[in-house]
Amino acid sequence: MKTIINEIFNNVKYWQDKNLLLRAINPDYYMNKNIVLQLLGITAGNVTPQNEAKRGMWNYHVNDNFMGDDILKNTHKDILRDREFIKSAILKYNRTYIHLPDELKASREFAKDAALKERDYDEKRPYTPILYYMPEIFREDNDIALIATTRNIENLQYATRLRKNKYFIIDIMNLLDNNQTKQKVLKYIDRSLLSDKRFVSKLGCFDNLCENFHGDLTYISSAVRYDISILKKTKLFDQSIIKSALKNENKPKEEILADVFRYIEKFNDDYDELDSKIKDKNLLKNLFWEFGETIADEFI
Repeated sequence: MKTIINEIFNNVKYWQDKNLLLRAINPDYYMNKNIVLQLLGITAGNVTPQNEAKRGMWNYHVNDNFMGDDILKNTHKDILRDREFIKSAILKYNRTYIHLPDELKASREFAKDAALKERDYDEKRPYTPILYYMPEIFREDNDIALIATTRNIENLQYATRLRKNKYFIIDIMNLLDNNQTKQKVLKYIDRSLLSDKRFVSKLGCFDNLCENFHGDLTYISSAVRYDISILKKTKLFDQSIIKSALKNENKPKEEILADVFRYIEKFNDDYDELDSKIKDKNLLKNLFWEFGETIADEFI
């Protein structure tokens, strides 16, 4: 095998063009499953020390420039029906799954292996995610869909059931810290979910898909419990918003109180105006009591 790989490498004169790498492959090699398997990810033991840098460049083209697809398109069809080859090839290059005949794409084992080896999406090298190529039964399979989606968020748009799962959507939105990825989640979830104000309020998307709810008191009252910054943005004032804000646990209590009082000051010129708007007098009493305790704690 080392002789074959080094022969291929020695025939390549310019390594920036994957087409020149492909031309260096003897057509007969596509009839040999062991050679094809090695071409999908050349290991260190199969090159001389002098060709180690070339091995890295080869594997880069296989994965990042999808030369693996070109290799598999040229591979003899009988090899793509060999279950032993398929198992090993998917573990090296998960897009092997795309080139399987339909009856083997129906294998849950191969579908799950392909999902497990899914790579994160790269905006610089866009490609269609693995779930797109799977039969509907696997798109509906929460296990396979979850594996694929947590590795590459682009799969969510094809995850038939998962994109409708409120618990999953809320969890992943709370776990993500990348706003660009969050935007994709919001883009790919089932649109019917956006009519559920209480669900949407938990997504922390006030500045994005939630714009239709900005004038909705029910939404604001629920959302502020999870995103206290809404107090600075909303044009609504109501005691229900204050009550919900005080239940927010994402910031220290003193910071929550400070945000609430800034919210109150924005909509009220004096205490009398505030008192006229708040029907629940116990809320005012407790609010000022808590504020007083917080100030006292700072001086003790």
